[in-house]
Amino acid sequence: MTFCNFFFSSTQVAGRMGAFATALAEKSKTSDLLCELIDRVAKLGFKYCGDTLNDSNANTDAIKRRIFIRSNKDINTCLISLAYELTNALNKEKFTKIFEAFLHDETPTNERAQQYASTVLQVESEAMFTKCKIACDLNLQSYIKNPKYLKIFLAHKDDKESACQALHQEMVRNGTIGKNKTSAISHYQNQYYQYCKKA
Repeated sequence: MTFCNFFFSSTQVAGRMGAFATALAEKSKTSDLLCELIDRVAKLGFKYCGDTLNDSNANTDAIKRRIFIRSNKDINTCLISLAYELTNALNKEKFTKIFEAFLHDETPTNERAQQYASTVLQVESEAMFTKCKIACDLNLQSYIKNPKYLKIFLAHKDDKESACQALHQEMVRNGTIGKNKTSAISHYQNQYYQYCKKA
C-alpha cells in the first residue's frame, strides 16, 4: 500500500501527474532495493509529485515531503534519479541538522560556505552510492554520467563507508548539478549565502 501511496495520492500536485507516473511506478518494481526505499520514504510521508518544472533532473522538498523527477528524460535516467532522491529523503534529519548549523549565520564567511557545501555533499554521497548500486543491479551503468562515480562504487561496493568517502571527494572536485552542469560545490556555497541573507 505504501508503494501506491507514494506514486498515486490525492495530495499530489495538480497538473503534474499522468502516464509518466504510471510508467515510473512500473519501472521501479524491477528493483527490490528501489521498492524498499519507496516503502520507507512513503512511511515517512514523502510523495512523488511529478515534474521538477525547472532545469534540475530531480529534487526533493524535505519540508513538504515531496519528490520531483524531470519527466522529459528517458525512463531509465528518471529511475536512477529517483534512487538518488529517495536516499536524500531518508537523510532528511541529517540535512535538517546541517541547515540548522549553517544557514542562520549572522556573518557568513567563505570558510563556512565551503564547510557547508562539503558537508551537504558528504550526505549526498550516500545518494550517489545508492544510485550507482541500482544502476549496476539493473544493468544501467551507462546512465551514470560521471564514469568516476561508477569506478569508485565498483572498487568499494562492499564497504559503503569507504565508497562514500571516495565519492564525496569526487563530488567536491568534479560534481555538477542541473542541465547547465553547475559546479556542485559552488551551487551549495551560493545556497549558503542566499539563505544566510534571509536569516
